[in-house]
Amino acid sequence: MERKIDLTVAKAHLFEIRYKTQKSDTEMFAVGLAAGDGFAISNKLKNGKGYVGKNISSTHIKHGESPTLLVFEGFIDAFSFLTAYPSYQKTDIYILNSTNLAEKATKEIETFSYQNIRLLLDNDKAGDKATEIFKKAFSETVSDERFKYSDYNDINDMICKKPFLRD
Repeated sequence: MERKIDLTVAKAHLFEIRYKTQKSDTEMFAVGLAAGDGFAISNKLKNGKGYVGKNISSTHIKHGESPTLLVFEGFIDAFSFLTAYPSYQKTDIYILNSTNLAEKATKEIETFSYQNIRLLLDNDKAGDKATEIFKKAFSETVSDERFKYSDYNDINDMICKKPFLRD
Protein backbone atom coordinates (compact mmCIF):
# COMPACT_ATOMS: atom_id res chain seq x y z
CA MET A 1 0.00 0.00 0.00
CA GLU A 2 2.74 2.44 0.98
CA ARG A 3 4.53 1.90 -2.35
CA LYS A 4 1.26 2.26 -4.30
CA ILE A 5 1.30 -1.24 -5.76
CA ASP A 6 -2.04 -2.92 -6.33
CA LEU A 7 -2.19 -6.38 -4.77
CA THR A 8 -3.44 -7.91 -8.03
CA VAL A 9 -0.38 -6.55 -9.89
CA ALA A 10 1.94 -7.76 -7.11
CA LYS A 11 0.44 -11.26 -6.97
CA ALA A 12 0.90 -11.67 -10.72
CA HIS A 13 4.70 -11.35 -10.43
CA LEU A 14 5.96 -11.32 -6.85
CA PHE A 15 6.60 -14.03 -4.27
CA GLU A 16 7.21 -14.08 -0.55
CA ILE A 17 10.83 -15.15 -0.22
CA ARG A 18 12.23 -16.68 2.97
CA TYR A 19 16.00 -16.95 3.21
CA LYS A 20 18.98 -16.97 5.55
CA THR A 21 22.11 -14.90 5.06
CA GLN A 22 25.65 -16.21 5.41
CA LYS A 23 26.13 -13.90 8.42
CA SER A 24 23.02 -14.97 10.30
CA ASP A 25 21.09 -18.13 10.91
CA THR A 26 17.92 -16.07 11.37
CA GLU A 27 15.24 -16.61 8.77
CA MET A 28 14.54 -13.43 6.81
CA PHE A 29 11.66 -12.62 4.50
CA ALA A 30 11.15 -10.27 1.60
CA VAL A 31 9.05 -9.70 -1.47
CA GLY A 32 10.83 -11.10 -4.49
CA LEU A 33 10.74 -11.11 -8.28
CA ALA A 34 12.14 -14.09 -10.18
CA ALA A 35 15.38 -13.10 -11.88
CA GLY A 36 17.76 -15.65 -13.38
CA ASP A 37 18.66 -18.29 -10.81
CA GLY A 38 17.24 -16.33 -7.90
CA PHE A 39 15.12 -13.39 -6.85
CA ALA A 40 15.50 -9.62 -6.72
CA ILE A 41 14.20 -8.78 -3.26
CA SER A 42 12.91 -5.86 -1.24
CA ASN A 43 12.41 -5.84 2.52
CA LYS A 44 11.31 -2.62 4.18
CA LEU A 45 12.04 -3.90 7.69
CA LYS A 46 15.69 -4.46 6.85
CA ASN A 47 15.73 -1.37 4.62
CA GLY A 48 17.01 -3.56 1.93
CA LYS A 49 17.00 -4.32 -1.69
CA GLY A 50 19.15 -7.09 -2.94
CA TYR A 51 19.37 -10.44 -4.62
CA VAL A 52 18.96 -13.97 -3.32
CA GLY A 53 20.73 -16.41 -5.63
CA LYS A 54 24.11 -16.96 -7.23
CA ASN A 55 24.23 -14.44 -10.06
CA ILE A 56 22.14 -11.29 -10.18
CA SER A 57 20.12 -11.09 -13.35
CA SER A 58 17.55 -8.87 -15.01
CA THR A 59 13.90 -9.81 -15.51
CA HIS A 60 12.12 -9.67 -18.86
CA ILE A 61 8.32 -9.90 -18.66
CA LYS A 62 6.86 -10.54 -22.09
CA HIS A 63 3.17 -10.25 -22.86
CA GLY A 64 3.22 -11.33 -26.48
CA GLU A 65 4.02 -9.15 -29.45
CA SER A 66 4.31 -5.78 -27.72
CA PRO A 67 6.02 -3.16 -29.94
CA THR A 68 7.07 -1.23 -26.82
CA LEU A 69 9.42 -2.15 -24.00
CA LEU A 70 9.34 -0.30 -20.67
CA VAL A 71 12.68 -0.43 -18.81
CA PHE A 72 12.88 0.07 -15.04
CA GLU A 73 15.73 -0.17 -12.52
CA GLY A 74 13.71 -2.13 -9.98
CA PHE A 75 10.44 -3.97 -9.57
CA ILE A 76 8.95 -1.49 -7.09
CA ASP A 77 9.11 1.21 -9.79
CA ALA A 78 7.72 -1.17 -12.42
CA PHE A 79 4.76 -2.41 -10.45
CA SER A 80 3.80 0.96 -8.98
CA PHE A 81 3.87 2.30 -12.56
CA LEU A 82 1.60 -0.54 -13.73
CA THR A 83 -0.75 0.20 -10.83
CA ALA A 84 -0.91 3.92 -11.64
CA TYR A 85 -1.14 3.33 -15.39
CA PRO A 86 -3.06 0.05 -15.88
CA SER A 87 -3.28 0.48 -19.66
CA TYR A 88 0.41 -0.56 -19.75
CA GLN A 89 -0.18 -3.91 -18.02
CA LYS A 90 0.10 -5.77 -21.33
CA THR A 91 3.25 -3.91 -22.41
CA ASP A 92 6.53 -5.82 -22.20
CA ILE A 93 8.63 -4.89 -19.17
CA TYR A 94 12.36 -5.17 -18.55
CA ILE A 95 13.59 -4.76 -14.98
CA LEU A 96 17.34 -4.31 -14.66
CA ASN A 97 17.49 -5.20 -10.93
CA SER A 98 20.84 -3.38 -11.00
CA THR A 99 22.06 -0.61 -13.29
CA ASN A 100 25.34 -2.55 -13.47
CA LEU A 101 23.45 -4.93 -15.77
CA ALA A 102 22.56 -2.23 -18.34
CA GLU A 103 25.14 -3.26 -20.94
CA LYS A 104 24.27 -6.95 -20.62
CA ALA A 105 20.59 -6.00 -20.87
CA THR A 106 21.08 -4.14 -24.15
CA LYS A 107 22.61 -7.26 -25.69
CA GLU A 108 19.61 -9.35 -24.64
CA ILE A 109 17.09 -6.70 -25.75
CA GLU A 110 18.81 -6.48 -29.17
CA THR A 111 17.59 -10.02 -29.86
CA PHE A 112 14.02 -8.72 -29.88
CA SER A 113 12.52 -6.20 -32.28
CA TYR A 114 10.98 -3.46 -30.18
CA GLN A 115 9.89 -0.35 -32.04
CA ASN A 116 10.04 1.76 -28.87
CA ILE A 117 12.17 1.39 -25.76
CA ARG A 118 11.03 3.71 -22.99
CA LEU A 119 13.48 4.22 -20.12
CA LEU A 120 11.93 4.91 -16.71
CA LEU A 121 15.15 4.83 -14.71
CA ASP A 122 16.14 6.67 -11.54
CA ASN A 123 17.21 10.31 -11.50
CA ASP A 124 20.72 9.70 -10.19
CA LYS A 125 24.23 9.00 -11.49
CA ALA A 126 23.54 5.30 -11.91
CA GLY A 127 20.38 6.11 -13.89
CA ASP A 128 22.36 8.59 -16.03
CA LYS A 129 25.01 5.98 -16.81
CA ALA A 130 22.47 3.28 -17.69
CA THR A 131 20.55 5.76 -19.85
CA GLU A 132 23.71 6.55 -21.84
CA ILE A 133 24.36 2.83 -22.39
CA PHE A 134 20.81 2.38 -23.74
CA LYS A 135 21.03 5.51 -25.92
CA LYS A 136 24.25 4.25 -27.46
CA ALA A 137 22.78 0.81 -28.16
CA PHE A 138 19.34 1.94 -29.36
CA SER A 139 19.73 5.50 -30.63
CA GLU A 140 16.75 5.26 -32.98
CA THR A 141 14.21 3.55 -30.72
CA VAL A 142 15.03 4.63 -27.16
CA SER A 143 13.43 7.50 -25.25
CA ASP A 144 14.51 8.77 -21.85
CA GLU A 145 11.25 9.37 -19.93
CA ARG A 146 12.85 10.74 -16.75
CA PHE A 147 11.87 14.31 -17.63
CA LYS A 148 8.31 13.33 -16.63
CA TYR A 149 9.41 12.92 -13.01
CA SER A 150 12.58 15.02 -12.90
CA ASP A 151 11.64 16.53 -9.51
CA TYR A 152 11.60 13.06 -7.90
CA ASN A 153 14.13 10.32 -7.16
CA ASP A 154 12.35 7.79 -9.34
CA ILE A 155 8.97 6.89 -10.80
CA ASN A 156 7.76 5.30 -7.55
CA ASP A 157 8.67 8.43 -5.58
CA MET A 158 6.52 10.52 -7.93
CA ILE A 159 3.61 8.06 -7.85
CA CYS A 160 3.69 7.91 -4.05
CA LYS A 161 3.70 11.70 -3.74
CA LYS A 162 1.13 12.36 -6.49
CA PRO A 163 -1.70 9.91 -5.79
CA PHE A 164 -4.02 11.54 -8.32
CA LEU A 165 -2.03 10.01 -11.20
CA ARG A 166 -3.94 7.52 -13.32
CA ASP A 167 -4.27 6.71 -17.00
